[in-house]
Amino acid sequence: MAKILSFDEWVKSLYDYNGNGKIDVSERAAYKQALNRRNKAQTYQLYAQYVAQTEKSNELEAGRAQQQAVTAAALSGDATAAALLTGDTKQNLIKNYGKWIVVGLIGLAAVAFIILKN
Repeated sequence: MAKILSFDEWVKSLYDYNGNGKIDVSERAAYKQALNRRNKAQTYQLYAQYVAQTEKSNELEAGRAQQQAVTAAALSGDATAAALLTGDTKQNLIKNYGKWIVVGLIGLAAVAFIILKN
């Protein structure tokens, strides 16, 4: 998961062009311009978009990780995980088998009725 930087860390990361972890003299003009009175509101708005995008990305990554874990568990033979993936539970399986048994018994009764009728 991506760490969400504080506002100050985020702004520094934007303008630390050489990646040394601090704002050098050559980077200072752009850094100060982003934080001056006219541009600070826009910089905060961009920061809010960064935070929202990072949170969404983290949620998607967590969902993918959970899905991979469930899939791996199902492939290893875990019945609960398999039920989560397929939507089948023991109750549903029992109901389905029960329906097939009832249909089979009705079919047998119909065949027996036809045979006995002749």
